[in-house]
Amino acid sequence: MAAVAVAYFCGLLYFAGRLGWGVWITEAMRRRAVRLELTPETARQIDRFEPALGIATDRLGRVRSSADVYFATSGDISGPATVGVRRQTLLLPPGFLDKLSRDELDAVLAHEFAHMRRWDFAKNLLYGMVAVPIAYHPLLSLTRARLAETRELVCDAMAAEAVGGRESYARSLLRLASMLSDSAAPRILHAIGIFDANIFERRVMNLTRKSLEIGRARRLAIIGACALVALVTCASALALRMDVTEPAAQGPNTNPKSINVKPEALTIVSKVSPVYPADAKKDRVQGTVELAAVIGKDGTVENLSVVSGPDALQKSALDAVKDWRYQPFLLNGDPIEVKTTIKVIYTLAE
Repeated sequence: MAAVAVAYFCGLLYFAGRLGWGVWITEAMRRRAVRLELTPETARQIDRFEPALGIATDRLGRVRSSADVYFATSGDISGPATVGVRRQTLLLPPGFLDKLSRDELDAVLAHEFAHMRRWDFAKNLLYGMVAVPIAYHPLLSLTRARLAETRELVCDAMAAEAVGGRESYARSLLRLASMLSDSAAPRILHAIGIFDANIFERRVMNLTRKSLEIGRARRLAIIGACALVALVTCASALALRMDVTEPAAQGPNTNPKSINVKPEALTIVSKVSPVYPADAKKDRVQGTVELAAVIGKDGTVENLSVVSGPDALQKSALDAVKDWRYQPFLLNGDPIEVKTTIKVIYTLAE
């Protein structure tokens, strides 16, 4: 555990140091940058984004709104980038604005101003600081990539609305990408997403994707059709519902509660001889009393009833047979209750 703690602490210092080094490099680059004086035409282009993006600057690059944003040129970068927390700065390579057409400049300005309005540089720095304790986790890079992609898509949507068209904005991005294709991405904490090929491809596809406009009448028709299908389904289910009581499942090894057995199939363990009634003997009453019996699982006689026989002999037969005991009858190896008949014969000697 001590070794793991030391390794984690060393990793924490490494990732924190790497983040600090990135902040220092970025801030040093921003301080070395030279403030860019905007031409009147460029300033007028920027003024057009104020209603949509809330950003405006004067001809010296100083803002006239509440945000502290200015333009600057830096030889350390090869493409536009927004940096700074307290003072947001749009860094441009030397002579970059001279290479752009009006539409391309609109695309660059609108996209970077969207980043400024959202304070994406500060957010990105905050994400990096929060993620330092888990910077070693492989899922963090996937999460950061997804955040970066989402950030660029949102800024694209804001910029496309500001310049007045998704298709023209997408074409401007493609021309900028071809212009910067041989350039290396600036080593700073945040830059325009043109340098990330995977993100840029999805951004262009998202901008050029045609959305299906559904009118109010069509939406109502779809809702009505879905409701009708739901009602028909419920009605069919109610109409076809059947209450079925399934009998208890009896598998091949399931024994019934009781079975009928012939008397000769039972084995008597103990037997009480019946007492011949004196009155019946005096009257010379003879015969056979037949009894219906239920033999329990333990072999005891649980129930007796007279089926036939002389009345004078029935009580004697019942009194004797109720104390008889049988060997438990087995069915599939398990004792079971059986139903049988018992005959008690009464005879007198000549």
